[in-house]
Parts: sequence; structure tokens; C-alpha cells
Amino acid sequence: WPMIIFILVLITVTDSFTEGAVDAWAALYMRDVILVSGFSIGAATISFNLAMVFGRIFGDKIRDFLGTFNFLILLFLISFTGLFIIIFYSTLISSIIGFCIIGLGISSLVPLAYSIAGKTVNIDSAVGISIISIAAYGVFMVAPAIMGFIANAFGLNLVFLPMLILFAIFFLTIIFFKKQFTQ
Repeated sequence: WPMIIFILVLITVTDSFTEGAVDAWAALYMRDVILVSGFSIGAATISFNLAMVFGRIFGDKIRDFLGTFNFLILLFLISFTGLFIIIFYSTLISSIIGFCIIGLGISSLVPLAYSIAGKTVNIDSAVGISIISIAAYGVFMVAPAIMGFIANAFGLNLVFLPMLILFAIFFLTIIFFKKQFTQ
């Protein structure tokens, strides 16, 4: 299989892990780390989901303007920034902004992976898309449990740290294999 498929799986795993973690753990994070109650608990998830919608609507236009590789770099930087804010700042406003930024950053990663996988030479488009689907849904299902283990072992304040590490690995991987995205 072409190397690009393995890279796309890494991108998809990183995105789905983050999305699953936010969906399952953002409210607990807001309640127990940021120490808010009521509507403020859900504000992080709402901002995340609204940013996801915005990113999915405009992602293709931005990709067409920047090119695939530059778009991936931009999405990485946005996601990494949002995760950094969540991990290292613990106020209500910074958390809402951080979750919003994360949503914007990861919104187009899986759709972009599907698009690239479907156009990859030397592999049937249905096979490429199926591999991405398995990676996305498989990780999305196990991410909350992994996050539970991390929260129990290291504390809820570090529950999003693995995503920051995954995005660092993702960034290095796409830089190293830049040629795969410019063909």
C-alpha cells in the first residue's frame, strides 16, 4: 500500500481521538477542572461543535486556496494551539476559546483524509476510503475509554495531553512526507 494511506490513518486517528475525547470529556473537564456549573459546563462542547460546522462548511474552499499540504499545516497549528490553551490555561473564557479553536482545527482533517484516500494511485478508492473509515470510527469508539484511563491515572487536568502529543507526531510525519501531499 502507498505510504500516504498510512499517513492518512495517523491523521484520522489523531482527529478522531481528539473529537471523541472532546465529546466525552469536555463537560467533565469544565465541571471538575475549570470549576463551572450550569450552562457553562456545556459551553465548551457547544463552541467546539459550532467551530466544527464552520470548518466543515469552509474547509474545501480554504484547501483549494492554500493547497493540501499548507492546509494540513494550518489545521495542525490551529489544533495544537487549541489543545495548548486547554492544557495550560484554566479559565472559563480560555477553555471556551480553546475548545472552539480545536473544533476549527480538526473539522477538516477526516474529510481531507477521505478525499486524498479516494484519489490515491495504486489503491482502489473504495479500499482507501474504507481504511480511513475503519480508523476514524474505531478510534472514535475507544477514545473515551482511553481518556478515562488517563484521567484516572494522571488526573482530569491532563486528559487532553495525549492529543497534544499525537498532533506533534502528526506534524513531524506530514513534514517528513511532504512530497506525498504535493503530488
